Amino acid sequence: SMRPLIMVCARLALPVVLRVMTTVMRSVQMEACVDEVFAEDFGVVETMEEEE
Repeated sequence: SMRPLIMVCARLALPVVLRVMTTVMRSVQMEACVDEVFAEDFGVVETMEEEE
């Protein structure tokens, strides 16, 4: 049966999946922080474009 092989593959792939998920979450959090930091600048730019 293929079940033992699947279990071994899942057990080997689990750390990689967790690492990818953590990196993705960190990148998303970084983007959120950047959006919060530059939200005011973007708001000013948007109002400038609207006035034009």
